[in-house]
Amino acid sequence: MNVYLQCASHLMTEEKVQQRVCINFCFRLGKSGAETYEILQAAFRESCLSRSKTFEWYSCLKNRRRSFEDDPRPGGPSTSHTKETVACVREIIRTDRCLTIREVAEDVRIAIGTCQKILTEDLQMRRVSKICAPSPDGRAGQSRVNLH
Repeated sequence: MNVYLQCASHLMTEEKVQQRVCINFCFRLGKSGAETYEILQAAFRESCLSRSKTFEWYSCLKNRRRSFEDDPRPGGPSTSHTKETVACVREIIRTDRCLTIREVAEDVRIAIGTCQKILTEDLQMRRVSKICAPSPDGRAGQSRVNLH
């Protein structure tokens, strides 16, 4: 991930935590959810949490939540984008550069999006060109995708 995007993501997360701390502060002062949202709008302007998120966090604090961090989300990290998969895709493309992304993905048994990401980001294949060539038996041209 780009360093700039990592920093921006960290700042956004930090700002969310700051706003959640402010919601907790207002809750402890006895402010209502609506008053809390108005205070957040005044303090954070455009980057203020939405009204529904503010009320959601206010409700969590009422139910004795003490953590201001996001809850862990379900689902594990991607297991199909590995060094072994990249090597396998590289070898398949090296043997036949006229395969479509879909055919490569099916051969390796990964998602098409993952295959496309491997081809463009890991293997630095930028150009996809469509070539129509007649088949050896003289029939009409067939569309194939060549990756360069």
